[in-house]
Amino acid sequence: TVLALVSADPAGRTPSELREALYEALEGVPVDHYFTGSWIIAEDVIESSEEGVKKTEWITVAFITIILLLVFRSPVAPFIPLLTVGFSYIVSQSIVAYLAEYADFPLSNFTQIFLVAILFGIGTDYCILLISRFKEELAGSENASAAVVSAYRASGKTVLFAGLAVLVGFTSIGFSKFSLFQSAVAVAVGVAVLLLALLTLVPFFLATLGKA
Repeated sequence: TVLALVSADPAGRTPSELREALYEALEGVPVDHYFTGSWIIAEDVIESSEEGVKKTEWITVAFITIILLLVFRSPVAPFIPLLTVGFSYIVSQSIVAYLAEYADFPLSNFTQIFLVAILFGIGTDYCILLISRFKEELAGSENASAAVVSAYRASGKTVLFAGLAVLVGFTSIGFSKFSLFQSAVAVAVGVAVLLLALLTLVPFFLATLGKA
């Protein structure tokens, strides 16, 4: 095994582009060769995390859809939690990106995975609670809108306080000194957006879809 030090000038290229250029420069060498270094390892970690996020998203959505179909036995009901949480995830991800760009918000390679896992977990849980209560109220209400009001009077506070507890918990993590823990504070942003969606989107879907 031979170790050789190499100096490379990025010249405005991204780490992945520079890595590809290095391998292209030795493309004709018949000996097995590999490049390593802190920036190459960091780039590999980032790419691995991005692939992990994509897998996590698909696996999470698939499992949640199966669970919701088993719980509600309805082809329509599962779409309410998925659309609500999916919208919350996209919006919170954008907010976190702007905060990171302009307010030095803590980020890590695992921020997106934290958001996906926590938001889809608690978001589905809260939606199941609200939809189940709505289903009960629908039987004794004049219409879907009245059932929504009754459902939120009974279960709305429970969901709100539970969500606020999670929000406070992840906000407090932001005061830690370990950067990986600090990056979990992004979940607090996601939970805040999720609570707004639970108080706006979910009632809209319930009132619109009604018995469906």
